[in-house]
Amino acid sequence: EISEWTKHVVITNSADGTPVYIRAKAFCGSEYTLTYDGGENWTPGEDGFYYYNKILNPGEETPELLVKINNPPKGENGQEFNVVVIYESTPVRYDENGNPYFDWSQKLKANERGAE
Repeated sequence: EISEWTKHVVITNSADGTPVYIRAKAFCGSEYTLTYDGGENWTPGEDGFYYYNKILNPGEETPELLVKINNPPKGENGQEFNVVVIYESTPVRYDENGNPYFDWSQKLKANERGAE
């Protein structure tokens, strides 16, 4: 959803999913700068991602993460701009004491197939 040069990002975990940790990052043209506002629900990381502070359980959604263009072109109404938001999830893992943690280094295995 978009309003006033701000993209409103909400991420939902499917009802048949597993508990996950979430991170998100936005990209736009190099002539623009972005600011994020996730309140106390999102924390900036040194890698440019914003991290949702809680485990996202199946069927739940995150609170909004607002991504705003700071220096929009004058005379535009804010309805046509391109901010691409990517998000990643990783399954919740548990240490030997039962404490949850995340491992962003875990890679998914992909099967490659040629065109048929």
